[in-house]
Amino acid sequence: MASNFPHDPLSPASICPVTGLPVKSRSEWKNRAFGSNYRFTIRLIGDRIILNQPSGVAELEDIIGSLELTDAVLREHIDRSMGYLHLSDYSGMQGITRDARKYYIDYMEKRDSMLALIYFNANTLFKVMIKLAKRSSTGKFGVQVVDDYKAAMTLAVHLLDDQTNVPDRGNLPRDLNAGTTPPDQPGTISNTAANKNRPQPSAVQDANFVVHELLRFIGDIDWERHGAASPSPVDKAHPFRSVFDAIALIKEELDAILEKRRLAEKALLESQQCFDEVLKHSRDVLFKRDLRTGAYEYMSDAVSEMMGVCAESVCRKGLKGIKAFIHPEDLPRFLAFHKKLLESDDPKSTDHLVQYRMRDSEGKYHWLSETAAVIRDAEGDPAFVIGSNRDVSRIKALEMERQQMTEQLLRSRKLEAVSTLAGGVAHNFNNLLMIVLGNLELMRMDVPPGDILHRHIDAAEKSAQRAANLSTLMLTYVGQTKISPKAIDLNHAISEMVDVLKTTMANNATITLEPGPDAAWIHADSGKLFQMLSNLVANAVESSGDPPLEIKIRIGLQYFMAAELSRLLPGEHLPEGGYVSLQVADNGCGMDPETIDKVFDPFFTTKFTGRGLGMAAVMGIMRAHHGGAHIDSRINGGTTVTVYFPAHSQRTAMPTPTPATEGYQRTVLLVDDEPLVLELGKQMLRRLGCDVLTAVDGFEALSVFEANRDRIHLAVLDIEMPRMDGRQTLVRLRERGARCPVLVASGFIEAQAREKLRDVQVDGFIQKPFHVNQLHEKIAPLFQLSKK
Repeated sequence: MASNFPHDPLSPASICPVTGLPVKSRSEWKNRAFGSNYRFTIRLIGDRIILNQPSGVAELEDIIGSLELTDAVLREHIDRSMGYLHLSDYSGMQGITRDARKYYIDYMEKRDSMLALIYFNANTLFKVMIKLAKRSSTGKFGVQVVDDYKAAMTLAVHLLDDQTNVPDRGNLPRDLNAGTTPPDQPGTISNTAANKNRPQPSAVQDANFVVHELLRFIGDIDWERHGAASPSPVDKAHPFRSVFDAIALIKEELDAILEKRRLAEKALLESQQCFDEVLKHSRDVLFKRDLRTGAYEYMSDAVSEMMGVCAESVCRKGLKGIKAFIHPEDLPRFLAFHKKLLESDDPKSTDHLVQYRMRDSEGKYHWLSETAAVIRDAEGDPAFVIGSNRDVSRIKALEMERQQMTEQLLRSRKLEAVSTLAGGVAHNFNNLLMIVLGNLELMRMDVPPGDILHRHIDAAEKSAQRAANLSTLMLTYVGQTKISPKAIDLNHAISEMVDVLKTTMANNATITLEPGPDAAWIHADSGKLFQMLSNLVANAVESSGDPPLEIKIRIGLQYFMAAELSRLLPGEHLPEGGYVSLQVADNGCGMDPETIDKVFDPFFTTKFTGRGLGMAAVMGIMRAHHGGAHIDSRINGGTTVTVYFPAHSQRTAMPTPTPATEGYQRTVLLVDDEPLVLELGKQMLRRLGCDVLTAVDGFEALSVFEANRDRIHLAVLDIEMPRMDGRQTLVRLRERGARCPVLVASGFIEAQAREKLRDVQVDGFIQKPFHVNQLHEKIAPLFQLSKK
């Protein structure tokens, strides 16, 4: 129990809150050392109260020295003429030797001027010792044991106020004379008749008599029940009165000790029950490991549910056995964490958490989050590690899923940005190419056969066409390419393509095909399929190292769950189901992870400038076919690219194109905001025998229609126009009664054009740039529709 009296750092420095008297001391009186394990402090309260604070374990020499200091203080500072009080704070006392205790008792009994000796904050052992000493004391002062400083000072004030009666021990307050026997009462052992009839022991006490008296007294005590020590009062004159009092005191103190023990055991049991309930319902694994042996002294039962093994089995394995179950990639981190934990002198500076994977009894790995702390022994050396493990596999899975979703979102935003850019560039680029290619075609028609200008026209057309193909390739990457899908047996189609590719292979390269199941049907554009396979094989050839290059093409079937499909590129949500895989594997130089992350980006290449659209085109083709792709590669370990097409169990008949119809003289309303494109379209339509009415925007188109509504058989509209775009123009024409077919001519691909038109339906679409014969194929069936 800690002392609760006021401490005074200076002398004098404070006032006692109970008595109002000044508290004084000197530096040489404070925490004075006597011997190696005993210290002593003296304080004065007023001029008649001395307060001692012994602490530690006192031996004889220590007690003698401290009492000599007490005598010196008494002589110099205490008014002993009226008597004084001696208070002792025993909160710091841990023990006292037998010789020291006897010397202390003798010293106190010789204090003639001491009115009372008051102890407080004493533990149970010292209370017993003090009360036993008080029973046998011959001094004139009273001895009292109270709980704390406040009770001690309150009693001291009471004694000082009534000091005339204090020296007479019989007149002390009843609480100070605890243990005294009240006057003789009838029926007790102390009455005269009883004493006369009672056998009195002689100077040489008979042993049998002593034993009989002691056993009778001890036997009369109800040792099992808390309460009175003796069944009846004992006469003061009884020869064993002091012995009986000692036994009664021991019984009283034993009752107190046993009651405290009972309460402590009850509290411990309740605490243990609470702890057991917490452990029972906790999903965390708690452990304690001995650092000297590596053995686990404790492991909570939650390990059985988490890892499928009993706690006893884990304890038997120890740390060495546990290491075998930790994932090899995580073991160095686990060992480094515990090494750092043991070497750290400052626990607060150490990260007390580590995460690693551990294999359960079924071979499945769990992510565990371990927190640990080191318990040190008396010398400060690490002795135990205590900690807990929590299964965070679900959290890790959610983190990975969130990371994948974030990456997928970034890819989608990147694709959206590239798609917007590619669409806008392609639209304007195709308008310009339309002018170039269209005028070259018209020029060819006007140049006589065999003229040298045909060579220049051919060269210009080839260059312009390559530019148009580049624009198409960009649109292919973002999935904005037009495909003509049909039911294809991938085994048969790839077999024919491989035969063609073999003719282009170098002598030091081989290509082999491993066909898949018979039912490897997909819905795909054969032209785009060949383009994709050619790009993959070309990349494999360029990755060849010193050994002869081997390219293996495999076809297979695989069923994918939704979670597995999310790991495929390009990252869009693919439906769960069966997929036909096309795999191209080589034994080339391979790629590092950083290169793999960029390989599908447009214009990224590890070769020379001007390359980098091959793999981008592969990704665009797979995007257009609603499929996915995956790359597995490592440095000097080759590369495997696998693409997945949604499987189709039945062949799908594709519609046949409507044959062109010629010989009809028709009038066409041509609307375009580009003057050069407008003039070129006009010339092309006239070459096809059409009358042409032109308009530079929607407002002019409406005026032309109002003036020629009975003549117009076909309208050819651009999408992107100022003031009034193609969609608004078409809506206004329909509102004014236009029934003629409408052909949309745009630099956008058809999907983008129809997206811009939204709910407005058109009868045909042609993408710029186009040739005269392509235009003829588009308008011929529309003229047939107009005729009907």
